[in-house]
Amino acid sequence: MPKLNTDKLNSTAAHAVAVAAFRTIDSLQDLSREMQVNAIAVLFKLLSEEYGLSISSLLSRADLIIKDADKYYHAEVKALRDYIRLELK
Repeated sequence: MPKLNTDKLNSTAAHAVAVAAFRTIDSLQDLSREMQVNAIAVLFKLLSEEYGLSISSLLSRADLIIKDADKYYHAEVKALRDYIRLELK
């Protein structure tokens, strides 16, 4: 099992995560909403298993990143939410 650098994991900038999330969801744009959700869910589960991270800790981390991004990078998070709501099939 590959080891993650926990310092990097814990210090990833919210803005960079928002940009990476946008790039990821953009690559799924041509799939149905159902397929997008299933694809992300499977990827999330497999990544958590591969890196030995609990799903609950990853969701807690996501909550913190979103909260931070909403506070300091509102435009990026709003753009990501708008893209998901308005652009995906």
